[in-house]
Amino acid sequence: MRKLILLSLAAICLAGCSSNGVNNGAAGGTSGKVDCYSIRVTEGGSTVFSETYYAGYSQVYEYKSADGKKIYTSNHFQYTDYNDYSVKDSVIRAYPDKYTNDYTEYSYSRFVGFLTRENNYYLDLGARTIDSEIKWSEYKYASDPTTVTDGASNNKEAYSCAKSNYYQDISSGSQYLSLRLDLTESSLERHTYTMLGQDSIITYRAKWF
Repeated sequence: MRKLILLSLAAICLAGCSSNGVNNGAAGGTSGKVDCYSIRVTEGGSTVFSETYYAGYSQVYEYKSADGKKIYTSNHFQYTDYNDYSVKDSVIRAYPDKYTNDYTEYSYSRFVGFLTRENNYYLDLGARTIDSEIKWSEYKYASDPTTVTDGASNNKEAYSCAKSNYYQDISSGSQYLSLRLDLTESSLERHTYTMLGQDSIITYRAKWF
């Protein structure tokens, strides 16, 4: 009987451990939250969700209005002027909300620097929900990820600027680009939630870093 009890305790301890060494009470369990490195969900033998943690970078460009107001984007928007077949800078027309036709024009000002971009996936086992997060933070690596011809980078300034209003979802390719400020996310942390069915099979690997 004593041997049986000891074996049962050992089995319980092993069940609570993550196979990759992560100190996470939810890893391998049925409740709690897991910061996933990779996650796959299947239903009826078909994959309905499959993602892996991603770390990369984004750029920060400054656009300025005639009265000195500034907004920041992830792209330097340009278009081709077919009158002389030259490439010119696009102008952003920013509308304060979806109800008005009044706008402020912002013209390209400069390249500021780089941000670190991460795609994170948090699994809530109890609620059977996946939180897909896009997060931007200060770029702290010793060297820039790529060379930009627009000018030298200041990554600390880029992060400070982007915290106020950083826009990405802007359609490009024309002289004037429309931006509805109340309909476009501008924060440095954005979330999308996926609800999973009771019959979903969830396979995940918790982060080890």
